Amino acid sequence: MRPLRYAMNFINASKTRELGIETEEGVIKDIPLPDNLCLSISRDENKDQALLELLKSPRFRDSNATLIYCTRRDECERLATLIRTINQDITKPSSSKRLSWHAESYHAGMSSSRRKQVQKAFMCGNLRIVVATVAFGMGINKRDIRAVIHYNMPKDFESYVQEVGRAGRDGMLAHCHLFLDSKGKDLNELRRHIYSNTVDRFVLRKLLERVFIECKCGKKEEPVKCNGHEVAFDCNDTIHALDLPEENIYTLLCYLELHPNKLIKVLTPVYTNCKIQSYKGVKALHAAAKKCPPLAVACAMDVKKTATLNFNVVEIARTISWDSGVVKNQLKNMEWDKANDKWKKTGIIVDFSNLGFRVCARGDLTPSELDEALDYLYKRVDDQEKRAANQLEIVYSALMHFSVEKYKEVEEEYDKEKSNRLKEVIRKYFECEELPEDVPLKKVEVSKR
Repeated sequence: MRPLRYAMNFINASKTRELGIETEEGVIKDIPLPDNLCLSISRDENKDQALLELLKSPRFRDSNATLIYCTRRDECERLATLIRTINQDITKPSSSKRLSWHAESYHAGMSSSRRKQVQKAFMCGNLRIVVATVAFGMGINKRDIRAVIHYNMPKDFESYVQEVGRAGRDGMLAHCHLFLDSKGKDLNELRRHIYSNTVDRFVLRKLLERVFIECKCGKKEEPVKCNGHEVAFDCNDTIHALDLPEENIYTLLCYLELHPNKLIKVLTPVYTNCKIQSYKGVKALHAAAKKCPPLAVACAMDVKKTATLNFNVVEIARTISWDSGVVKNQLKNMEWDKANDKWKKTGIIVDFSNLGFRVCARGDLTPSELDEALDYLYKRVDDQEKRAANQLEIVYSALMHFSVEKYKEVEEEYDKEKSNRLKEVIRKYFECEELPEDVPLKKVEVSKR
């Protein structure tokens, strides 16, 4: 329950309005950063050497469950190897010869079996240190994690609180240290992440062209308002055409779903392509079409009149105003037929492929409404970029303000006053997303598109 309680506490007044929560009654809250977490920050020039010495310091040497967070996958591999190399004299038997007791890396680039192996060893106490990206930790609830170290600066306080919150869940003392890059490399990389999420108007218009397909609702003898039609478009094709990651496209669709005029509703992804093969020839396929309206439409659209059909199953469903799930069931049922109370194969094979984004979208938007939707979407993207830049300024300013020059200043005992003050600043941020007046804001320049 603790991660949920933290997450609910992050909902400030504006967020509760977006979620449609009129009052705070019934919202479960908890205090971010409990008192048993000891926070410290340093600006060491040689972070590798400082990390190795910190792990041997009085605050961290007795921890048999330590998480080290890095931004990049290659950094995780490098640091895990470095820690194992330095600590060869420390031995403890492991349940697996493929894993070291000292340290192992964990990131999304590893195979699923390897990630499971590392996670299981850490949870069982057979692995002391995991050097990981944020891919590690989701759903992890190991109560006796005694230390969390950030080798790189987090992008915002939400990430920082979530990651350090994995330590000390048993209520016992836990130490959390963060290394700020004295040369600003981490800051520059986080800036680049902000740039990479920017999307120009041309790309957004290409996305809208895939979402809003013109329909005939307003062109009938008695025009009616369009309530939306099922639209699906291939994921890989869209990712390639827009040059955007899949998660970014989903984010844009979710932004569009928040439009006040309810232009779209985001639905679960589906397989968009249907391939039908008739091993008994074209005549058998056309005979089956007499019993299956979706197949009849597909055959009518097939110019070559062959025994193999390839078509967008969602487009067929939209053409006959059926749900795509019903269409798929009817098509799949053509593979079998019942004769004399026995089921037999018909010689028709139906396969679905090509996962696609799926929405329910209006098809009667005027050119001016499409332009307005484009302006709305562009503004949401631009606002998000500004907010990300603002969060970067806030977290960098606060961490710098409470940092010391070298880890040795907190090697044996952390500064309790600074730790508590940092917690107060972070708690205030979750109330109003601002820093107290005594913490100066350091401007972080983000170039415009």
